[in-house]
Amino acid sequence: MHYYPDRDVIYQKLGDDILLLHLRTNRFYELNNTAARIWELITAGSDLDHTVGQLACEFNVEPAALAPDVESAISSMTKENLLEPHAGG
Repeated sequence: MHYYPDRDVIYQKLGDDILLLHLRTNRFYELNNTAARIWELITAGSDLDHTVGQLACEFNVEPAALAPDVESAISSMTKENLLEPHAGG
């Protein structure tokens, strides 16, 4: 499954972190470097599987060990209306 930023979300990278502003809710979010890397991969067009695989390589961990954390981060971002799922890719 692919995810895309909600059209009302703007974001800016600051060092290793990313700041998000949801324009409809006026809420700010700060993503730490791991969540920021997930955001970068997802917003660059990576699907969930590719994101997990890429992070597993970068952090030198098994994909199966990392997948639940990536899924949880994406789920949280989706619940906050920062990301929108697109099953069609």
